[in-house]
Amino acid sequence: FNESHRLARIGSWDRDLITGVNYWSDEMFRLFGHEPGDADPTWEFFVSHVHPQDRHILAQVRQAALAGPGEVEYRFRFLRADGRKSAPSSMARSLARFPQENPNPVLRVRRDGGVEYANPAAASLWGVSSGMALDPGHAGLLGVVRAALDDATPREGALNYPPRTFHCAVVPYPGRQCANLYGMDITRRVQAEDALRQARDELEQRVAARTRELGEANRQLSHRLAEVQAMEKALRASEDRYRAVVESQTEVICRFRPDGTVIFANETYCRLFGKTLDELMRDTWRPLPVPEDLGRIDRKLAELAPEHPLVVVENRVVDGAGQVRFMQFINRGFFDAHGVLTEVQSVGRDITGRRAAEVALAESERKYRSLVASLEVGILTAAGDGRVDMANDKALEILGVSPDDILGCPMASPPFLLCREDASPMRTEESPLARVFLTHEPQRDITVGVRQDGWEAMRWVSMSVFPEHDARGDLVRVAATLTDVSERRRM
Repeated sequence: FNESHRLARIGSWDRDLITGVNYWSDEMFRLFGHEPGDADPTWEFFVSHVHPQDRHILAQVRQAALAGPGEVEYRFRFLRADGRKSAPSSMARSLARFPQENPNPVLRVRRDGGVEYANPAAASLWGVSSGMALDPGHAGLLGVVRAALDDATPREGALNYPPRTFHCAVVPYPGRQCANLYGMDITRRVQAEDALRQARDELEQRVAARTRELGEANRQLSHRLAEVQAMEKALRASEDRYRAVVESQTEVICRFRPDGTVIFANETYCRLFGKTLDELMRDTWRPLPVPEDLGRIDRKLAELAPEHPLVVVENRVVDGAGQVRFMQFINRGFFDAHGVLTEVQSVGRDITGRRAAEVALAESERKYRSLVASLEVGILTAAGDGRVDMANDKALEILGVSPDDILGCPMASPPFLLCREDASPMRTEESPLARVFLTHEPQRDITVGVRQDGWEAMRWVSMSVFPEHDARGDLVRVAATLTDVSERRRM
């Protein structure tokens, strides 16, 4: 209380009109230039500090205060102990003059507990009336009175008269073993303080709980951050290994956007086309293939889709030395969550040698087929699965079939009837065409009869059948030679 007055430069005074005792706050003394308690704050002491020309104001204020309860505000000049003048505002509140009308308890109590005076509020709120002696139920009240009398100084404290709480100021009566006690109902303030304290405790509990939650979240975040950092470190190491592998590949590797812009190429790719990576990334891949192949490349790349992310294209390119090379590119598309193509990775290898070998083989096969077709001996061949895959013109003539009749048919079950030399029909397993598949052994110079519907006479054929095996001994091909010996049989 005194500290708040000091900070605000506010002084307060109080006069008990019953006892005539005056009370000044510490700051009240300081306002008049005195140290607290160094003088008795009597009415005369107060008036002596008021400017002589303003003392009539005090008389008017005193009369207004004595007229009834209420507040009176006034201004006056006063002289400080150090001679300085000042002009503060002051307010007089008259309460003690009318203890009967005071809604708070007012008492005068002796040391032995006898009550010399009690206003109606004391009787209704505390059950204390004039002339009674305080019983043990009022031990708290008597205790604060005796403490003030023992110290001969005013005392303050709180008294509980459930369900109410009161603030009490006890002022010893000079020269007598009794004291005036002024009570004020502070139940609402105490309740507010209790509610505020409870709210503060609950807030502290929530803050502590939230702090623990944040601490746990921070711990988990730190753990997750450490995991992410470890993953990033592993990813960088993996990328370094991947890049080293990519750079050491003999295949050419590049990545490009859907518009063809190159975004990466390995060293092999750069060497093939005689360009640096920066030069390649400033352009698309389209200048590199032979112009006639661009349409076919575009059509194949257009087939890329989330459900079909891989296409293979074989096309010609012009290398850094100006030579045309055949390349095979395996193109893999990458798509976003909406299925839109975002990037293509292309891995290519030089198949110039293979294509040259294929051309040479095709030419050799053409010559071989031309030679076989011109022979006077019939030739039949079958793959390892036993189905006829080639028959020259002489074989078709001898057997009396067309290519559509024989090609693709099982060699062991031909579309014609084979007979023994006595003209009786052969069982399937007797046929040299079938026995070679059963025994994997050559069948040489076996004479069989061939009968077709509509023929006037049986045609006699000398047949040799030869198996071909791979390194593991598996049958991979069968070749049969057919010679018409009908004229020889008739001779």
